[in-house]
Amino acid sequence: MTPTKKKIHKIQKMSVLTKNNFIKANGLMSYSDVNSADIEVLQQTATDMGYDEFSYNDSGDLLLKKTEEVGSYTYVTTFNCRTEDVSVTVTEASPNIVFADPDVKAIVANAFGTDGEITEEQAAAVTTFMSGDDSSTNKFRSNLSVNSFDEFAYFTGVTEIGDNTFKGCLNMTSITIPANVTSIGESAFNTCESLTTVTIPSSVSSISNSAFLACTKLTSVTCEATTPPTYVPDNYGVGIFFNTNDCPIYVPAASVDAYKAAEGWSTYADRIQAIA
Repeated sequence: MTPTKKKIHKIQKMSVLTKNNFIKANGLMSYSDVNSADIEVLQQTATDMGYDEFSYNDSGDLLLKKTEEVGSYTYVTTFNCRTEDVSVTVTEASPNIVFADPDVKAIVANAFGTDGEITEEQAAAVTTFMSGDDSSTNKFRSNLSVNSFDEFAYFTGVTEIGDNTFKGCLNMTSITIPANVTSIGESAFNTCESLTTVTIPSSVSSISNSAFLACTKLTSVTCEATTPPTYVPDNYGVGIFFNTNDCPIYVPAASVDAYKAAEGWSTYADRIQAIA
């Protein structure tokens, strides 16, 4: 019999697969066609493909763990008298993000992850983060359990921090804004009164009114953009950094004068200093 060439299938290193998923992933045959007599053949096939740990769950599925090195492999397998070439690419599994704050982990894992965890890959794939004034959909809005969210840096696909996203997180002491964010919405960090420092990455090109209103414990703000982000006002016009402890605002040395003259920034001219 001439072997049938199979397409490459990606399997994560150290992933655990059920018998059903193993068969489906490798195109050998459907789950319904597998009976107890096939288990020995399946296990030998799994061994040939680099799976070296076996166990059974309560449903009788064979659990397989692959510890093979990352790379591409081709195996000739025989399954129910059918011979096939099966090509497998083994890839590194994306690690789970380790959170300092379990409440933040619960929020983002529930929204964007699986089984109570969220991987770096899953975080990077998020393009629209929660926002708005409705705490039933925006789980960060006025959430007093949130203490820190420096893992926000993993959400590299997020380009906008929307209106009111972290408004009222009174106990949040630190957050790292993702490096690809281009806009920060109105009241995005309003009354995050426990924040002590904040760095606005160079990617940010616009900041709306009241974005950091009443962050009363700020000791410094660093804005890395060489061009002052455009100020987006509203009808109230209280400014970006109203009631922020008169803390220094650090900007690139070559841009100090530009910031001091820019709309929305000139109000804070006496606080604007060069990044050391």
